[in-house]
Amino acid sequence: MENKKDYFYNIDQLKGLAILLMVMAHVLAWSYTDYSFLKGALIDMTKEEFNASLIWKIIYSFHMPLLFFASGYLFYKVRPYDWINVKQLLLKRINRLLIPYLTTGVFVLFLKGYFGYWFFQVLFVLNVIVLLELFIESKIRVNIFGECACHIFVFLILFIISKCLSGFFSLPQEFANITGLHNYYLAFMFGFLVHKWPCIERLIQCHSIGLGLFFLYILPLLSRKSG
Repeated sequence: MENKKDYFYNIDQLKGLAILLMVMAHVLAWSYTDYSFLKGALIDMTKEEFNASLIWKIIYSFHMPLLFFASGYLFYKVRPYDWINVKQLLLKRINRLLIPYLTTGVFVLFLKGYFGYWFFQVLFVLNVIVLLELFIESKIRVNIFGECACHIFVFLILFIISKCLSGFFSLPQEFANITGLHNYYLAFMFGFLVHKWPCIERLIQCHSIGLGLFFLYILPLLSRKSG
């Protein structure tokens, strides 16, 4: 008898919300001939520009992290992360993420002059990184605190690599979205850990803590100049 596949309706709703917000943000930007002001600081703007920029910044501050959170949540499954399983999962990710990214990238390159969409690229690389982490963790058997420490260490490594490489050269994000790796690694791993450790989900369900974390995340993004 086959095991019934788990289905997470709440996660589907989160993904639907994130996709809707992404469409709204693009429509808002494309309604202006020059939408570069949307990324600027919220000063010296007309009322209309201020409102549009604020809405755009709010949407962009969390709609992509929301998608990566959902991806991380769905990534977790109770399974042994030995080399055989990790290799099988890597092959699945190549078929589902890397090959579609490359094939659609070539198609879009001929149509529009740029190479595909960075989301698939970043999601694939994050999957590879996390699978390797889980393989290593399965060998040393860490608890929740050790696991969180490992993920923080990986984030710091990605952050340092991003800053070092961006100082030497700059590639289009369609080819190498290095910044996206460390930006969305935390969101991906947060979704993974929330699914794996129910105690984290219960903690977030405390409204005061959840709202505090949300504003702690979003306010710095709104206050800085984007670009």
